[in-house]
Amino acid sequence: MEPNCVSYNFAESNDGIKECELSNSTYERNEWDLKQDSNSIYRGAMDACLNNRCMNNATCQTGFTDRGYRCVCIGGFQGEDCDEDVDECNTGENSCSEDAECINTRGSYNCTCKQGYDGDGWNCSKLASTCKDIYDKNISLNGNRDYLLHIGSEMIPVYCHMDNNGLGEHGECEGGGWTLVMKTDGTQMTFHYDSSLWSDKESFNAHDGQTGLDTLETKLPTYWSTPFSKICLGMKINTQLNFISIDMPSNSLHALIADGQYRNTSLGRYTWKKLIGSQASLQRNCNLEGFNVFGTSFGHSRTRIGILGNNEGDCGNCDSRLGFGTGGAHDNSNTCGNDAKYGGDNGDKNTKTMGYVLVL
Repeated sequence: MEPNCVSYNFAESNDGIKECELSNSTYERNEWDLKQDSNSIYRGAMDACLNNRCMNNATCQTGFTDRGYRCVCIGGFQGEDCDEDVDECNTGENSCSEDAECINTRGSYNCTCKQGYDGDGWNCSKLASTCKDIYDKNISLNGNRDYLLHIGSEMIPVYCHMDNNGLGEHGECEGGGWTLVMKTDGTQMTFHYDSSLWSDKESFNAHDGQTGLDTLETKLPTYWSTPFSKICLGMKINTQLNFISIDMPSNSLHALIADGQYRNTSLGRYTWKKLIGSQASLQRNCNLEGFNVFGTSFGHSRTRIGILGNNEGDCGNCDSRLGFGTGGAHDNSNTCGNDAKYGGDNGDKNTKTMGYVLVL
């Protein structure tokens, strides 16, 4: 017999068909439902559930225990009277995603995706923090434009270069998924070698980091928050736009530059000169290149990212440079581009450019 059954109705019709109905209720609990019928017989057990202590929508069943009834708890509760909450978060009896936090509530629980993840708590997916994340997952790709990236605890719009052909006339920066870090104008002092923007973790004109490879200077939180394996460097002179790439894994560009320590690269002067094109000029000696590049005479040419040249056989009084975040003699106001004096391989030059730094 069903454990909820506490009464029955037995009936026999005029043609001899017998019928038995089981019920989970009794006359005592529902006397207004009992109707006289000469062809039916009603029998009910003593209903111990009339005065029960079951709580939280539990089902009371007559019998089974020495107090005359038992409480059958709904999910989320336990105990003799179903008055104790089950902490599903501690017992592991929950369906939260492994990337979610389980929050116990009375009789149930909630799931909330952890920071950096999105979803309903039962299913959570990692939020994109770089353009490459979006590119690799093919998440709502819609060309080269700004996309929302999860940086720190915020969602920030950042320009992403998604073109499969990469950046540069010959795809010097291969593939799509490049994340913009900064844009610098060589005619302005904003990103001079001595600017605190190279060492701090402060944005500059972050809203202009949405607008692509134009003439609006910017420094985005991607400068200190975005890890990468490659750097794409671009310079624009009028309408001419040239790119080179560097294989340089790092936790961020800030990690490479902020401490002021020299870190070398090995691209070679010919590759660096591609940023300017046929008008590039560097003195033939020194050829010190990389990050935080400076000679022994600090008042002369120096660059945060780039290469130095000298007419002498050392890196003392360097009179030529090509790079980003530049300063020093001979034109201290040229902060991005090419400056060469005294024996440059293509004569004296002072070319100020727009500079672009992206990472992958």
